[in-house]
Amino acid sequence: MNVMRRHVMDPPPELSDLAPTVPPPLAALVMALLEKEPERRPAGAEAVATELARIARSQQV
Repeated sequence: MNVMRRHVMDPPPELSDLAPTVPPPLAALVMALLEKEPERRPAGAEAVATELARIARSQQV
């Protein structure tokens, strides 16, 4: 029961703590996708794709 409660109630660990080399905008998107409250997540696959494209463009050197 404890695992289920933690899954539902506790926020996930920060991606930047687990994988510090992940670019901050990508880490923020991943954390948004893991939001417990659906209204705080991206609106859908198209919104995620748009954000991923924006992140990819910003990471090009």
